[in-house]
Parts: sequence; structure tokens; C-alpha cells
Amino acid sequence: GGRYVGADFVVSRGGFPLVRADAARLPFPDGTFDVLLCIDASEHFPDPPAAAREFFRVLRPGGVYFLSAPNYGNV
Repeated sequence: GGRYVGADFVVSRGGFPLVRADAARLPFPDGTFDVLLCIDASEHFPDPPAAAREFFRVLRPGGVYFLSAPNYGNV
């Protein structure tokens, strides 16, 4: 029942709306999203704290931020 958009350096992935973007400089206005998911990507960011600040900027007040990271210890 909602709308979603993905952001990635590689826009050929997925079958959903996807924009090419840097996690530390997202092309969305403040408070755009109710939910932000970062799935197994943060370990690739050159500046993870800058990306996290940007994620919170584009979240609406009270929005949900979900981050997952691979557990390489189990590999």
C-alpha cells in the first residue's frame, strides 16, 4: 500500500524505481520518507557517519531507520 524508491550507484539493479545516488548526498528533500532501509550496504560507504546523517535528514520526524550489516564472522 505504499510507494518506494531505491538509491544505488548502479541503477541497473532491481525491478523497482531506482535513482543513482551517493548515500552521503541523497537527492531527496528533508523529511521525504517514513521508512529508510539500508540492507548490507553501509560497510561499503567511504564515510558511514555522513551517510547516517543524510539518512536521518531524509526521514520524517518519528520515521523508522533499519540498518543491517553482514556478519562476516559466520562465513
